[in-house]
Amino acid sequence: MRSSQRPLKPPRIAERILDRILDDDIWHTPLGDFEECYRSFALKDGRRRADTWYWAQILRLLPQKITHIMVWRWHMLRSDMKMAIRAVKHNKGYTFINMTGLAVGIASCLLILLFVRHELSYDRFHDKAPRICRVGMKADVGTNSFTVADGPAPLAEALVRDLPEVALATRLFRIRRTYLTYGDKQFKEEKFFYADPNIFEVFTLPMVAGDPQTALAEPDSIVITPAMAEKYFGSTDVLGKVLQGENERSYQVTGVVRELPTHSHFKFDFLASSLSYPPSEVPDWFNNGTFTYLVLDENADFARFDAKLLELSKKYIEPTIQEGFGMSFEKFLETGNYFGFFAQPLLDIHLRSHIDNELEANGSYSTVVIFAAIALVILLVACINFTNLATARAGKRANEVGVRKVVGSQKRQLIQQFLTESLVLSMAAFGLAVILVRLTLPLFNRIMDKEISMAVLGSWYVLPVIVGFAVLIGILAGAYPAFMLASLRPVAVLKGKMQSGARERRLRNVLVVFQFFATITLFISTLVIYGQLHYLRNKNLGFEQEHMVILQNAQALGDQQAAFKAELRKNPDIIEAAYSSGGPFMSLSAHIFRVEGQDTNTNYTLVNIAVDHDFKPTYRFFMDEGRFFSLENTTDASAVVLNQAAVRALGITNPVGKRIIPLSDQNEPFTIIGTVKDFHLQSLREAIRPMGMFLLQEEPGIFLTLRIRPGDTDKILRAIEDRWEAFNPGQPVDFVFLDERLNRDYRGEILAGNVFSAFAGLAIFIACLGLFGLASFMAERRTKEIGVRKVLGASVGGIVVLLSREYVKWLGIANLLAWPLAFYGMHHWLRNFAFRTTLAIWPFLLSGAAALAIALVTVSYQSIRAARAHPIKSLRYE
Repeated sequence: MRSSQRPLKPPRIAERILDRILDDDIWHTPLGDFEECYRSFALKDGRRRADTWYWAQILRLLPQKITHIMVWRWHMLRSDMKMAIRAVKHNKGYTFINMTGLAVGIASCLLILLFVRHELSYDRFHDKAPRICRVGMKADVGTNSFTVADGPAPLAEALVRDLPEVALATRLFRIRRTYLTYGDKQFKEEKFFYADPNIFEVFTLPMVAGDPQTALAEPDSIVITPAMAEKYFGSTDVLGKVLQGENERSYQVTGVVRELPTHSHFKFDFLASSLSYPPSEVPDWFNNGTFTYLVLDENADFARFDAKLLELSKKYIEPTIQEGFGMSFEKFLETGNYFGFFAQPLLDIHLRSHIDNELEANGSYSTVVIFAAIALVILLVACINFTNLATARAGKRANEVGVRKVVGSQKRQLIQQFLTESLVLSMAAFGLAVILVRLTLPLFNRIMDKEISMAVLGSWYVLPVIVGFAVLIGILAGAYPAFMLASLRPVAVLKGKMQSGARERRLRNVLVVFQFFATITLFISTLVIYGQLHYLRNKNLGFEQEHMVILQNAQALGDQQAAFKAELRKNPDIIEAAYSSGGPFMSLSAHIFRVEGQDTNTNYTLVNIAVDHDFKPTYRFFMDEGRFFSLENTTDASAVVLNQAAVRALGITNPVGKRIIPLSDQNEPFTIIGTVKDFHLQSLREAIRPMGMFLLQEEPGIFLTLRIRPGDTDKILRAIEDRWEAFNPGQPVDFVFLDERLNRDYRGEILAGNVFSAFAGLAIFIACLGLFGLASFMAERRTKEIGVRKVLGASVGGIVVLLSREYVKWLGIANLLAWPLAFYGMHHWLRNFAFRTTLAIWPFLLSGAAALAIALVTVSYQSIRAARAHPIKSLRYE
């Protein structure tokens, strides 16, 4: 019997199947439902056809259906965009606050990320960077330990000869300061290096002029940067020209090489051939001053290579150990001593190398981690602020949601609309943030003493990443308000009975506690950092560092040093003057000694500094026992003055009159004539090292320290320059104030502290916006309660206390979470300093009080405004 129902035409069947498959509920429909749908529609066709025929019809109609859906989605998106822009225009004040907070947070995050990327990019521009390493030297002799970035001159040749993993080795020799002349131009240069001719095979140093294969192949050849070519010759066409150096040495320019990028762990202006540098041929394996760089084979393993370096140390150091200490290398190690070489990957030097004799001040991996954490905190606080301000408007948008639900809007459509509004604000905030970064980056570079560029933002992958990140931020920050508003019940909303659930309250409380937690942690960290910096700059160094001027090129006076010093002493504004081979925060050397009468196998390392008779009255440190060097005592040429750290290290009592013997060719003993109280010659990051002061004899002093009278400093400096010109015409004097040199030593910590404080302040500012938004939210939710309380006689102050009381509870919880974390982080940071301030309780109490004050001030406006409102406005619809 024939069915009364007419069979469906095949295209209609396929179209209905597509409608079912492409329905918006596709993601919630199990796969089995699709099969059932397909079979139910297919059975309505009276003719029997193969499954492939139906699927062929579906595939034929699929492009048309997808196009239709995309057009419909585009119209819906355009409608949502129009409504979002209309909502933004209608609430200009809310939009300004919300977008400003998010833009400031994103801009801060972008600045920090640019800094982090710059720090992580050091030395990566070299083609062979992953295979390059630097060989340093570590020595533990007696109670002293030295780890330095340089080593002996013959090390490079031995590494290439003995270790098959080493493909190339090159050396650098730093000259801290020298004077170069061309015609009537003379300048002091501080970025002058001697280098091996094969340095261009190890590092990527593009040349503007000259041949890298032959540029340093001859003695007295030199390669300069374009900036130096312009400085001395006025052009970059300088090949063949000659620069005059010190000691009647001349250098012929054989190449011009581009300046190294700012993200290089060393930078140079001049590279002279090491073939004309005599110390490069010194065979002493116990000496340092040579920076050795290696290119390893691609399959080389750093850990195994380090182990081989210890064997190489034994091979070349054992003869010196045997001669100087009278023992084998194994016995030297067994007695607690150590001497060996180690390899540092080039890419780790800037952030992970914190040893002596670095070519330039390095960064800190912990600083990068801390700054990255601050970026994350600022971004989270900005998103919380965004969420809280959106939530604060829920009361004003509730009626809109209720009406739209009554007229048929679905929850999904409302969520889509509110997320679109969030995305519009997020994209606008990102655009504003990029503009803020562009405007503030020059200031940031000046503060951090960096040359960070926004060029990375022009890379092809950056725009998609920024757009994707903006969309992610918009979704994450706007998801909670969107879902909360879309979930409101229209009947309750239109009756004014919008109530928040327990889940909403818990989430709000968590967000507020996190804001307080972040604020308090940053507050404590900022106070501790500034406390340590204040301690470093004001700690008593053991001598009087005020009004001290140090001439750093006193050796240029030669045999005129005594006459120059006597001439300066005629000036009543120059109180004292003293020559020395080193000084506070200046270069120092060390030698190995043993104590006469002790076991000959027991040796000690002492920092040694050669001084003249006026060193003590100039620096004004304090004697502990005995006396200082005196002109009346002709035997002081074989005398030594120790500091207290040296007396403790040598393990001697009543040291005056005892003798120490250097492990040198002469082995002539020095008699201890006095001891001085410990004073700082090096950074406060390091403990005071055992030190011996010896009398300057035949060699001239490198530094001349002057104690000047307070007053007209410029006049005194001009007088010094005039006397210098009279004794050393044509060569400028090089002087530095000791307190400035001290500040320069802590420049990295000072800059990092300033930037940390600035970003901490921005995070606190954004958190305040979030608290303002939450206060608005709470006042909005408790409008009727406030009205009832006012009708019953509650005062404005009582209502303000009522609305603010909950924040005090959250603040207490945030303190309980923030204090342990801040204590752990700052305790770990302070461990970088041998001398540090105590981690007192006052930063924690002050931070908690400040957070409380900020919170109360932030919410008081909304609380007072709600408390002062006339109750009729709250109860007119009840």
